[in-house]
Parts: sequence; structure tokens; C-alpha cells
Amino acid sequence: MFNRYKIKTRVNKLIATGSGAVAAVLWAAQVATVSAASTAVAQGFAATAGTSTAGTIVSAQPRVPLQVEPATLAATNMVGVIGQDPLLTLSEGVPGVRVIIGGTADTLVSDINGAIKAGDRITASPIAGVGMKATASAQIIGTAATNFDTGASKSQTISDKGGKQRTVHIEELPVQIAVSYYAASTSNFLPPFVQNAANAIAGTQVSLLRVFAASIVSILGAIGAITLVSSAVRSGIIALGRNPLAAGAIRRGLLEVGGIVVLLAAFTVIVADLILTL
Repeated sequence: MFNRYKIKTRVNKLIATGSGAVAAVLWAAQVATVSAASTAVAQGFAATAGTSTAGTIVSAQPRVPLQVEPATLAATNMVGVIGQDPLLTLSEGVPGVRVIIGGTADTLVSDINGAIKAGDRITASPIAGVGMKATASAQIIGTAATNFDTGASKSQTISDKGGKQRTVHIEELPVQIAVSYYAASTSNFLPPFVQNAANAIAGTQVSLLRVFAASIVSILGAIGAITLVSSAVRSGIIALGRNPLAAGAIRRGLLEVGGIVVLLAAFTVIVADLILTL
């Protein structure tokens, strides 16, 4: 945030040194910047402990009225972003934090779902209070106003759903705040539940090619398991009919086939998971 007193002081010094024209241009440009940066509307909320960092995305605390907490991936009641020096604050008498509910606010975001570009929708992420690009249908906090700059960001190591360590980048990005529900466009080739399941397994948006590959592997594994079981049962019934005394051997054979089917299923799951996550 710019400080109007400092700007005026700088302009006065320029005028004192004879740079009146330069001072006029600087004053017009910087006051315009101040006005643009101060168009946010905020509301006062009580906050849970540790919820005070500017740029934090917050959601309503379900059990305490007018209290907010850092929003997480499962949040469905996002309120806004903690901000500073908004143009207008509602309920100023409420102790706690000022949450920007409209206008533009510097917001903490990450590249967990890929680098953010201007126009991307921002939703909550696995990191409490930090946003990410919305790639699936979800509640969003608003729309990114500029591109994500990895060079100006800070790195943080997190663990994904599979326990694998990965490095993500976090920075403050101007976001046009407008809490709403974002309905992601779906592929014409895949049912939405298939794409959503793949995204949930991988913890991020999965390309159509990877979903197809994992689906083919899963289908082939299922066909193989069904074929093994049906063949073993059929052979066992025929053998039992020919020789009732071979029941013990047939039972052992079926158990062996069951073990092979379990191994095949485990192999199929591992391969499909690797295709989606690597």
C-alpha cells in the first residue's frame, strides 16, 4: 500500500527543487495507483487464532457466527481475503480482522494446480489460507488479475495424498474478489465422474491421455482377473464331476488362482496410479 503522506512529501521536495512538472506527473500517477489499490470493500469478522496474515483466504467458521478461519480444500463457505486499508469497511466495530468481500485484493496463491494466469479462477488449496488455480468444479474466491511469477515466489515442500514430497511456490497475487461457484468445462469423451475421480487420485488436474491410459490398464486388469476366476471355476467343476475324490486338489487350485488374481489387481492399481500421478 502507498502512503499518501510519503507521496506528498516526495512531491513537495520535487517542487522545492524546481521539478514542478515532474512532481505533478508523479502525483497524478501515484494518486491514481492509490485509488485503484483502495477500491476493496471489507467486513469485520472475529477470527480463529493465527488468522491474521494479509492475503489469507478465509471461510466462515461453521459453529461460531461471524468468525472466520483459513480456508482449506474442502471449504464450501468461503468469505473473502484478509486485507489492509480497504476503501470501505462494514461492521468496523467487530474485533478481529478485516475481510475483503469485494474489489481487488492481494491474495496468497500457489502453483499446486499449475501456474496461474490472468483470468484463472482461484479456489482453496490443501494449504490452509492459500489459493490455487481451479481446474475442477468448486467454490472460488475470485479471478486472478495477473500472471503467477515463479521467480518472485517462495518455495514450500508439502506431501501429496500418496505421501510423496513435492515443492510448490507461493506468492501474493492480485485477485478480483467475487465468491461464487465455478463449473469447470468437462471433456466430451469422458463422463465427469471419471475425470473427477482421476483428479482426486492424482491430487491435481489430469490430462485426457493419462485418464485414457489408466482406464485401459484398469479395464485390462479387470478382464484378466474375471477370465482367470471363471476359467478356474469352470475347470474345477468339470474336474470334480469326473473325479469327486479330487475335491482337495481342486480347492487348492482355486486358492492359487485367487492369489494370482489378488496380485494382478494390486499390479493394475499400482500401474494406473503411476500413470495418473507421475
